[in-house]
Amino acid sequence: MYNRCLQIPRVVESIWNQSESSALEILPALKASIKGTNQATQTTASQDMKLAFQLEGYQEITDVNLVQAGCILYNLKPTKKSGDVVFSVVIDVQAQLDARKVIIRSPMRIINHFHCPLQVFTKASNWVEKIGDLPADSEFVVPLEVAHTSELLVGPNDEGYHTCDKSIQWRTLISEKKEGKKSVTFSCPKKEEGHTPFFFNAHCRTQSLRYVKGSSLEAPKYDIHINPVVTLKNLLSVPVFYTLQGTEHEFEIKSTESTQMTNVDIGKTMMFMRIPDYNGLEWKGEMTLRTTLKEYSQWGFRGTMENGWKLVSGSITSRDSKIWLYSPLTGLLTKQDYHCHTRGLVFVFFLSLHQGTSDEVFEHPAEKQEPIMFAYPTSKSIAPGKNKIQVKCSDSQWSDKFSLDAVGSTGFISCKTKEKEFELGVQIQLSYLSYTKMVLLTPRYLVVNETDGDICVSEPHGQTYDVEQHGCKPFWPIDKKDLSEMFVKKKGGKDVSLPFTYGKPHTTVLRLGEGSGIIVEVQITEAATVVAFRNFLGGNFTLQIINDTDDMPVTFHQQGVKDELKLAPRKAQLYTWQQPMGNRKLVWKVDEKENTNNLIKDGIGEIKFNSTPVYWVSFLDGTQRLLLFTEDIAKATKAQQAAELEQVDQEVILSLPGIGLSLVNNFTRKEISYIGITSSGIIWQNKIRRRWKDLNIKEMKALEDGYQKHRVEVANNKDAPPKNVKLEHHLEVDFTSMVMVKPNKRSMQRTYQTAFGYSSESPLISFSFTLS
Repeated sequence: MYNRCLQIPRVVESIWNQSESSALEILPALKASIKGTNQATQTTASQDMKLAFQLEGYQEITDVNLVQAGCILYNLKPTKKSGDVVFSVVIDVQAQLDARKVIIRSPMRIINHFHCPLQVFTKASNWVEKIGDLPADSEFVVPLEVAHTSELLVGPNDEGYHTCDKSIQWRTLISEKKEGKKSVTFSCPKKEEGHTPFFFNAHCRTQSLRYVKGSSLEAPKYDIHINPVVTLKNLLSVPVFYTLQGTEHEFEIKSTESTQMTNVDIGKTMMFMRIPDYNGLEWKGEMTLRTTLKEYSQWGFRGTMENGWKLVSGSITSRDSKIWLYSPLTGLLTKQDYHCHTRGLVFVFFLSLHQGTSDEVFEHPAEKQEPIMFAYPTSKSIAPGKNKIQVKCSDSQWSDKFSLDAVGSTGFISCKTKEKEFELGVQIQLSYLSYTKMVLLTPRYLVVNETDGDICVSEPHGQTYDVEQHGCKPFWPIDKKDLSEMFVKKKGGKDVSLPFTYGKPHTTVLRLGEGSGIIVEVQITEAATVVAFRNFLGGNFTLQIINDTDDMPVTFHQQGVKDELKLAPRKAQLYTWQQPMGNRKLVWKVDEKENTNNLIKDGIGEIKFNSTPVYWVSFLDGTQRLLLFTEDIAKATKAQQAAELEQVDQEVILSLPGIGLSLVNNFTRKEISYIGITSSGIIWQNKIRRRWKDLNIKEMKALEDGYQKHRVEVANNKDAPPKNVKLEHHLEVDFTSMVMVKPNKRSMQRTYQTAFGYSSESPLISFSFTLS
């Protein structure tokens, strides 16, 4: 039996604030004293931050430096002569803000990487004794005497298993590691015969020591890591089930989850895997888990059919006792109304292999939500550009072959029929773990209904598509090359909108009968064209025209449209484009004189009606564009300045004078380097044609020196009249009015720029960010 006093203090933690000095009675077997200098009176020097402690039966250890964080190994000297074994302890100093956390522990630890608890035992002569529990994903500090003189045993926290069949010795693990063996496998036999043992791997890692006081050659300064023999991670989009040879239970691994296999004897145990439902079939496969698995290899599955079975191929990656099951290529077809087929120089994952042909075909019905998973066969070349696939929709022709090698690329493919052409957008992306290429196929044209009711869209001579409320549907145009026109109406309604284009981006208000409208927004990206419809709200009309005159009628129309509209005096009218596909300019006519406006920029002008001046103003009221005709110049001026005069109800300004990063030597308390972004300092500027420009450095220095003298003079004689001050470099200035008199008479200002600046204003939202 080992000394009880050495068994108890496996870990002793103490927090010492640098501004205190005390003596600690930590445990009956351990006493420690701490000394330091009060931080409030003077800076704490490194020699003042010391710890002294004594373990019962051993001499006191003094002058343990606590300034620098890290682990220190100390050899213990017994007070009485004992055996030849030299015992050592580790002092682990951790920095926590203005405090030091000191851990006094045995030099050996056991790290449990299992998700289940384990038990730790010690073996000496012919008896075995439990020394502690090792919870899941935690560490256990081995008692001092056990770490130096006894052997260790580990087993699962399950009464149905024995401890491991051989002892764990750090010298053996280190010897195996030097011979190139990463870990050693241990087995814990099952008490009930006929069942597979519990297996685990163990390996040693040397602890990082900042300093060694004495000798560390025979010290057990190691962390023993306990790992599963095999960890299987499912990177497929479907759940899988597995059973191990010699076990009765079937285990499920959901998509993106992993499991630790505890009953695998590497090289002997066979794993049976089942995918219960993919593509309407149940798939089964088996594999013997062995260390000779290639890093990348394929795995065969069988699917039972009425007329036989199918063979499919998946892929696995094996590295450091971890196996990832994944699909090298995943094809996801979204928003389809038609059955799609894929064919190419690939084995499509989970599809039939047609004997005697080099092409494999997989159907993806419109109602199918799960992705297609497939892999290139190992018998074919994997050189870039040589692996290609083809796609077709329903009864269309096959598309041209295209490669899946270029990750990040986008484009379009075309599947033609006699009546129409199916265009699909292709996006190739890499998954998060970089094992799977994701091929996303979407219709090139999508219709999105964001209104509160169902709508119908159609081409002039094409099919009508019903789009549900808040729904999305693909759109397959027929005559897009000639017209690219589309109509919209509310489902069940009679009023149809004017034609609008989906071939270029725009936002347009469309009329749907008297007093009703709908907003269409066309967005075009590299992989899709999205036609979105939104509810019409007040303030969203293209234009509101206001005739604020006594007797002047205004005639207006869209450029290129013969149908003219007339607005009587003292009337207002909402207007949107008469031909959404026409030239988007407004032509208005007064007294047979025409004017043209594109309604994009604010503007103001003057016209004559019966020799009387009339003013027109184009401006924004919120989001609504207005065109005002008035005889009152005051109204015109106020309307033009409406946006400028709108009061800001919220303003946020954030500025930082500087930010810096300092690198300090913790031993000498000296700064090694410093990098920072700081404010610009004082800047003098003069105004040239409405713009402020910086003066040169010499002129800035002369102005700043003169300005400081001017402030002192003003403070001493506040009643002194303003005067010009002559400075170096032929400068003459008036600091009171901030005017430069010579060499050129200009306004000037004294300013500076912060290192970081951010500001925002509402309701006309404006953001700005500066970095000097």
